[in-house]
Amino acid sequence: VKWDLLNWKHIRRFKELQEKERPGLLIGSPPCTSFCALLHMNESTRARIEERQEKYGKPMVRTCVDAYWKQLEMGKHFLHEHPKKAGSWNMPEVKALEADSRVYKVNSSMCKYGMRARGPDGKEGWVRKDTTWMTSCKAIADALEGECDGSHPHVHLVGGRAKHAQVYPSGLVDEILGQYAKEVYKK
Repeated sequence: VKWDLLNWKHIRRFKELQEKERPGLLIGSPPCTSFCALLHMNESTRARIEERQEKYGKPMVRTCVDAYWKQLEMGKHFLHEHPKKAGSWNMPEVKALEADSRVYKVNSSMCKYGMRARGPDGKEGWVRKDTTWMTSCKAIADALEGECDGSHPHVHLVGGRAKHAQVYPSGLVDEILGQYAKEVYKK
């Protein structure tokens, strides 16, 4: 199911499901297009970008943060992902969640998990995509932490290539689920 975090009907249904099903791990990665650091490089579009953040980006992040607080309240876990330089990390709601002692924030590079894309020359290469994670699961945080050592070249995600980095590589998915299982079943 693709949730529209701007549609109040979807939000209400999502909250009902969260309460009913009480997921052990809730993963959130709202679209980061409104917060993309590259968009702020052009002064002429800054006002439009900020308006888009207020209308689209911030409400979606707030919905996610509310859901993460609910997870903590239920004694469950969450994992949130956004690019390292995304402006969403500076939102007061995100900062408040980050300050909770049950929450861990770490950085990693997606090439560590096998993320690849085609460069302007048509050749496939590694995608660094520096990413920040916030989670209540210590095992996940410990496993995800670690940025690229720079020992290989990277494809730059400009010129429409960023969309190729929207899908998590299977190595990352396996790592997250494996660490979550390790955390939950250690008890």
